[in-house]
Amino acid sequence: MLVKRLKKVLYACLVLLALPTWAANLTVATPETTELTDHFTAALRQLRPADNIEVHILGEPLSETPPDMVVTMGWRAAQWQKDHLPGAPTVAAYLRLEQIQQHLPELLRGPRHILLANPKPSRQVALARLLLPRIDTLGLLYSDASRMQLPAWQDAADSAGLKLSAELVETPDNLTRPLIEVLSRSDVLIAIDDQTIYRADTLRTLLLTSYARDKLMIGPSAPFISAGSLGTTFSSPADTARSVNEVLAGGISTGMSYPTYFSVISNPHVARSLGFPPPDDAALSQELATMETGQ
Repeated sequence: MLVKRLKKVLYACLVLLALPTWAANLTVATPETTELTDHFTAALRQLRPADNIEVHILGEPLSETPPDMVVTMGWRAAQWQKDHLPGAPTVAAYLRLEQIQQHLPELLRGPRHILLANPKPSRQVALARLLLPRIDTLGLLYSDASRMQLPAWQDAADSAGLKLSAELVETPDNLTRPLIEVLSRSDVLIAIDDQTIYRADTLRTLLLTSYARDKLMIGPSAPFISAGSLGTTFSSPADTARSVNEVLAGGISTGMSYPTYFSVISNPHVARSLGFPPPDDAALSQELATMETGQ
């Protein structure tokens, strides 16, 4: 009798396994179609082949089929979702802390998870330690727009056993004095995601002033590496898609986090100028990931 019951249970389990996976209607909202959105959406479709994934360009008519879940790309898309699909469980990707710091209470209301575009502070500090093992003090410039990031960077430095020397930049026109001040007290400049400081018209001053004092720059993002920064962590469209999929698969809960998945990019020419071989970006990525997971 017991054997028959077990056979029935086993048969029922096999039937359930054979049933098709539930297909969700997932809308990816973006202001426009770009190479980044194309790569991100392609990667997300590979990760979620059972879902019906539709790309919605802001300003175009919305599909008549209501989405089960929404993924927004950038600030404008996040605002659009809040106004047009306020009840839909949402992953708001590609948001920067500078953009959202005045809007966190309203953004963190309802089933919405924010996936930040900023590099994770502890990740950047760990990368600096791997690239420059002898450093003792991190130098950091910040403005009023990025002041809220300071506690996270201080925590990251403390956890790594490093000191943090931070200097306020009151206006971009007054960049040189605080830059020289912070370089005089530190071993490396950690460039944070602050577009009032780190932008095209200030990059030359930042790099030349740092190199003139034999100091290197880490960060703030991938586009700065070819200009002369030593290296940074970043999340590619494929990395971000994997991180978004992880949030979707776990059930969207209200909160905010950095992408779980990331890559490393470094400047081999800057490395050679220091007299050491070009870093192995893939190996650095793996080592950082291992440090974070403890595996």
